[in-house]
Amino acid sequence: MILRLVSLVLAVVFGYGLWQTQPWAHSVWTQQALVRFAVAMCATAALTLGAHRYLFYAVVLVLACSNGVLPVLGLGFVLLGALNLGWMLFRQNDDCLNLLAGFAIYVWIFSLTASLPIHAVWLWCALLAAPIGYGRRFTLPLPQPSLPVAMPLVANFLLVLKPEVSADGLSMHFAIVQWVRDHARFHFDAANQIWSVQPMAGDWALTIAGMVGNGEFAARLLNFVWLLVIVSFVHRILRRRLDHAPAALITGIFAATPLLQLTSTSMFIENFWTAMIVGALLAVEQGNIVLAAALAGASGASKLLGLTPAPVLAGWALLKRRGASFSLRGALAPLAIFTGIAIVPYVRAYTITGNPVYHYANAFFKSPLMRSDVNFMDPRYPARLNWHTLYDVTFHTDWFVESEAGTAGYQWLWFLPLALLTTVAMRALRQSEPLPEATVSRTPLPPVAARFDGSLELAALATALFMVVLVFSRQASLRYIEAAMPLLVIAFAPAAAALSKDPVLRRLAAAVGILLLVLNLYQMPASGGYHRDFALLPFNPQERNNYITRLAPARGLIAEMNRIAPGAPVANLDGDETAGLRGPSWTATWHTQRFAGKLALVRSVADYVALMREFHVEYIIAPGEGHWRYIKESALNVFIESSTDRLATSGPLQLVKLRPNTNPPVLPPAPPGTYDDANARIIYEGPWYLDQEWAEPANRTISYTQEPNASLRFRFTGVKLTYYFTKALNRGIASIEIDGVAKGTLDLYSAQPLWQSHVAFDNLGPGTHTVVIRNVGPPKSFIDLDQLVVE
Repeated sequence: MILRLVSLVLAVVFGYGLWQTQPWAHSVWTQQALVRFAVAMCATAALTLGAHRYLFYAVVLVLACSNGVLPVLGLGFVLLGALNLGWMLFRQNDDCLNLLAGFAIYVWIFSLTASLPIHAVWLWCALLAAPIGYGRRFTLPLPQPSLPVAMPLVANFLLVLKPEVSADGLSMHFAIVQWVRDHARFHFDAANQIWSVQPMAGDWALTIAGMVGNGEFAARLLNFVWLLVIVSFVHRILRRRLDHAPAALITGIFAATPLLQLTSTSMFIENFWTAMIVGALLAVEQGNIVLAAALAGASGASKLLGLTPAPVLAGWALLKRRGASFSLRGALAPLAIFTGIAIVPYVRAYTITGNPVYHYANAFFKSPLMRSDVNFMDPRYPARLNWHTLYDVTFHTDWFVESEAGTAGYQWLWFLPLALLTTVAMRALRQSEPLPEATVSRTPLPPVAARFDGSLELAALATALFMVVLVFSRQASLRYIEAAMPLLVIAFAPAAAALSKDPVLRRLAAAVGILLLVLNLYQMPASGGYHRDFALLPFNPQERNNYITRLAPARGLIAEMNRIAPGAPVANLDGDETAGLRGPSWTATWHTQRFAGKLALVRSVADYVALMREFHVEYIIAPGEGHWRYIKESALNVFIESSTDRLATSGPLQLVKLRPNTNPPVLPPAPPGTYDDANARIIYEGPWYLDQEWAEPANRTISYTQEPNASLRFRFTGVKLTYYFTKALNRGIASIEIDGVAKGTLDLYSAQPLWQSHVAFDNLGPGTHTVVIRNVGPPKSFIDLDQLVVE
C-alpha cells in the first residue's frame, strides 16, 4: 500500500512537471538529425532483435574503422594491455574489473612520470605488450546489446565518430593529449595555466590511447568504452533481482540520460572516475578490498571530487569485514594502495604551487600563484540543496549544468524516492516479506550474482546521497555528481523488484519506464550544442570541415598557426581552445588567470599593444566580423585593424600577427554622433569591465566599475553631450566634469533597474571639449556607461 501511495504521488508530481515544462514543445532536433536518428534506431533494432551480439559488435567495429583503422587497433591494443595487467595483479573473474584495475596502474605510472620526457609511443607499446604476452587474454568485456540498451549506446557511438569540438576538450583534455604527444612529457607552467596541476588520471588514460591510437579518435573511443563499462555493471547488478526485460529497460533509461551524452561523446573525464567508483563498489562486495582501494585511488587521482565516495566505500568495506579476524597487514595494504595512487597529483600540486588542491581552497592554502583572499568558485552553479532540488534537477536542469532543461534524465524523480523507500524504509520488512530474490528470474543470471543480501544497493544509495549532499551544498553542478547516477540506478533495483511483484503497479511501471526511455532519447541533443546534427556515418572531409568551422573555428586557426610558426606564443582573445598548439598560449578565461585578469582591464588600443608585448605574443586568435564579440570602432577592433596583419580566418574568428614596432593610433576628438561604451575614443582609467550579457543596454554592451575614483575620459567636438547609464540597486554616485569644470554629481541608485537613463549637458559652446565621469562612492557601489551622444 505504501509503495502504491508513493508511486501515485510521484506520478502526480511528474505529470505536473511535464505539463509545466512541456519538453516536446521545445524541440532541439534539426530535421536532418531526426531522420538520421530514426534510421540509426531502425538499424539498431534490426541488429539487436534478429542477430547475434557478435554481429552487432562487428557492425559497430566496421563503422569505427571507417573513421580510421589505426585508432581502433591502437585502442584495442591499449584495452588488452590494461585487461591483462589487471588480471595479472588481481585475477578477477570479472574482466571489467580487470580492465579498470589495469588502467588504474597505468595512469598511476603516468602520473609519477608525466613531467619526464620519456612518453614516446614505443615505450607505451612495450608497457602494454608485456602483460598481453604474459596473460594472453584477448577477449574484451562487452555488454549484451538488448534493444533498450543498444539504442542509446548506438546513438552515443555515432556521435563519437565526429571530431572533437567541446570547449573543455579543446582547452584542457585534448590539449593534454596533444601536448604529451608533441613533447613526450607534460610541462605546462602552473603560474599561467592554473589547471595544469589538477588531478589528471582520466586525462592520462586518454593520453595513452591518443598516443598509441594516433590521435583524437582513439581517445574519444576510450571515453565511450568507459560508458560501456558503466552500463555493463549496472545491467548485471539489476539482473540479480529482475528479469531480462525490466533490467534492460532500466539500464536503457540510464544509458539514454542526455547528460551522459555530453560526457561520453566529448573528451571529458567524468566517465573514467564514474567507472572506477562503480568498480570499487563491486570489488568491495566481492571482498577484494585491495582492488577496491586501487580503483577508488584512481578516481581520486582523476578529480578532486573523485575522492568524495571514498569515506562511504571505506565504511562499507569495514562493515563487510565485521567479524573477520583483524590483520594489521590486511588493514594497511588497502590504505597504502589507495593513498599511493590518489595522492600523487596532490603532492605534485603542493610541490609546484604550495596548494595541494590548487586552484581550489586558495584562501586557506594561499598559493602565491593566484589571489588568496577568496576561494575559486564557479558562479554559474551556486549551492542548491533544498526540499525541491530533485524536482529542479529533473525539470530545470539548466540551473545545474551547461545544457538545457530535462537533460539530467527524467528518471531520478522516480528512482531516488522509491530507492529510499524500498532500500531503507522497507528493509525492516524483509524478514516477514522478502523482496524478490534472484530465483524469480526466468532467464539465466550472470555468474557474479548467485547470492546477495541487499547491502550492495544500500551502499550504493549511501554513497550516492553522500556525494550529492556534499557537492550540492557547495557547488550544484550535475557533472560533479555523475558518479552518483549509476549508483542510484543500482539502489533502485529493490524498488524495481517490488514494482514488478505488485499486480497493480507492474504494468504502470512498464509504461512509465518506456515513457522515460522515450523522453531521455528525445532530449539527448539538448545536452549541449555540439550534436544538433546527428551523425549517421563518419563525416566526409567537407562535412567535417564545416562542422569544425561552425562549432570549433579555433581548430582551423591552430592548424594554420602550426603550419606557419610552430612553437610561437599565441593569445586566444575569444575563448580557451588551445589543443594542438605546440607553443605557449594564453586565453581569455580563468584557465590562464594572470593573462585573463589583465585582458579584462584592457580598454584602449595602447593597452592591447602593451599586453601583447608583456607576454611576448605575436600571434593572436581574435573575434572577426560576424562574431558576437566583434564590435565596430571598439578598442579591440581598432587594435586588430591598425596594429596587426590578418593571416587566416575560420568562421567568425581570425588569426592575426602583431606588426613589429607598431604604435597605437592617436584618435581625433569625436565629431557629433553616437558613441557606444565600447568605442575606442572613450579612455577608461582604472578597472572598467565591458559586459555583453544584457539585452537591455544599447547595442547589448555596457561598461561598469566598482573601483573608487575609477573614471572615463572622452574628447568630443559639439555643443551638447548626453550621458546614458543604468539606474539600479547596486549603483552609486558619479561626478561629471567638463573642461575641468565640475557639473555636479549624479545618483544612479534605483530600487528597480532603469535601463538607458540619461542626462544631457548643453550650451557647451563650439570647439573641443573633454568630459570626465568618475565613481565617487559609496564603497562597493557601481557606476556605468551605456553610450554617449554628441550633438
